[in-house]
Amino acid sequence: MPAKITDFVRGYVTALSDEKYSYTAIISRLKMKGVSISKNGICNCLKISEFTEEKYANKSKKRIEIYPKKIRDKTFISKVKTMALKENPPTQRAMANKLNTSVQTINKTIRVDLGLKKVKKHQVHRLTAKHIAERKTNSRLLYENYLSCEKWKNVVTIDEGWIYLSNCNKKRAICYRPICRNDPVKWYLDCKESYPRGFMIVTGFCYEGKLSIRRIPKKN
Repeated sequence: MPAKITDFVRGYVTALSDEKYSYTAIISRLKMKGVSISKNGICNCLKISEFTEEKYANKSKKRIEIYPKKIRDKTFISKVKTMALKENPPTQRAMANKLNTSVQTINKTIRVDLGLKKVKKHQVHRLTAKHIAERKTNSRLLYENYLSCEKWKNVVTIDEGWIYLSNCNKKRAICYRPICRNDPVKWYLDCKESYPRGFMIVTGFCYEGKLSIRRIPKKN
C-alpha cells in the first residue's frame, strides 16, 4: 500500500512543478528528504492542488456577491443626518431616491446609526403680539363675568370643524429627534387660518351633556 501523501509533500511537489522541475527531478529531490513517490503520485498532487485553488477562487467570488460593499459608511450617514435633522425633513422614500438606495437602508440608518426617533410636532395657533394681549385681558373678564362660582354650569362650549380633503405641499407634521439627549431646538406646526373647499360642522357640550353635530349651511 503506497504511503499517504501529506500536505507538506503536496506543497513541495507543487512548488517544484512551478519552478519547471521534471517528474524525475522532483522524485530525486523527494528521495533526498526520505520521501518515496511515483510519477502517478506527482500527477495526483498537482491535480489536487489545481482543484483546491479553483475551489477557493470560486468561494472568493461568491463571497463578493453575498457580501457587497457596505453602503452605510460615514459619508452616507452624514448625508442622511443632514436631511433628517431639518425642520421639515423629506420622506424616507425621497431620501432613498436621492441617495440611490432602499427605504429600508434609510430607515435603519435613522434608527440604528443616528439614534433618532420619529415624533409628532405639537400643533399651536399662530398668534401675534396683539392677539396675546387681547387673550390675557379677555380671559380674566370671561372668568369674572361667566365662570366664577356656579356660573360655569350655564356655559355652552361649542367648536366647529371643516370636512375636506387633505392639502398637498403642506409642512410635514413629523421631525426626527435624538433619543439620548434633550435637543434645545424645537419645531412647531402652525395652524393656518385657511378654509379649503368643503363644509363645516359644529358641536359642543355643557353641564347637562353633549350637543348633537350639526352641519352649517353655506351662505347664499
